[in-house]
Amino acid sequence: MKYLIILLFLFGWFNFDAFEEIDATVQHSNAGRRMSGKSVHYQVKLIANKPSKKITFEKMWIGSNPVELTVFTYDDKKQIKYNYEKGDTIYIDAYMRYRPNDKDVLALVENGLPKKVVEYQGEAIIQYKVKSKRKELIIKSFKKLETVNHP
Repeated sequence: MKYLIILLFLFGWFNFDAFEEIDATVQHSNAGRRMSGKSVHYQVKLIANKPSKKITFEKMWIGSNPVELTVFTYDDKKQIKYNYEKGDTIYIDAYMRYRPNDKDVLALVENGLPKKVVEYQGEAIIQYKVKSKRKELIIKSFKKLETVNHP
């Protein structure tokens, strides 16, 4: 019996990954007035292999810049909900905002999150916990969506 269990582990019949990555996109958005600046919307989509009770998304960096993240899913009525179950699509949204500084150059708006140098190979990194064990998801690249120009 124990050999059967070992074989199941070896052939991956037990899924221990908390989720599967399915998509990562980035979309730039320009405001209608220069003084309003621009924003960059990053979205990562995952399929949950565990419910939200077991996975906690903590921090995200785009390059070396910390960004606030929002984690959500949709219910059957297409309403946003913040708890998800196994099999749900998880959306992780993060934004970087740029506004003109005193020299009229667009500069990243500081979000108050502590800066931390994080070394990784990719465009972004998300720290999360499965139960109490800290893990990292590295986003190798984002698929670029068409820029939105607001009137």
